[in-house]
Amino acid sequence: MQSKVKLITTTSIVDGIDIERYHGVVSARVVAATNIFSDIMADFSDVFGGKSVTYQKQLKSIYDEAIVLLSEEAAKLGANLVLGLKVDHNEISGRNKQMFFVTATGTAATASSLSVEPTSPPDDVSRQVTGQ
Repeated sequence: MQSKVKLITTTSIVDGIDIERYHGVVSARVVAATNIFSDIMADFSDVFGGKSVTYQKQLKSIYDEAIVLLSEEAAKLGANLVLGLKVDHNEISGRNKQMFFVTATGTAATASSLSVEPTSPPDDVSRQVTGQ
């Protein structure tokens, strides 16, 4: 049975977690082409200034997909965490076409006592950050 990856972190160590086994480097790549609509919207942003929300959404989507694929690769090796996550964003363009690609790499590992629960900031911190 495949284990499930419970933690992906950019750090190479996690306080309080003892690594039992390192499975090796895992990687995932996602390439996505832009379409004429997103290119036109980006051209408007270039001319008039501002952010290209269309490109931002597309980059987030392929980033998220790369993380999922990385997690699946680690799980295939029996890992329950990925250490040292590194993500690279790039573009390929030419012949009037443009593509984005995201590469995610990390070290798949297994820790026996790994229990990670999502946390959220206290109310006073979130109010400070959002200015409310």
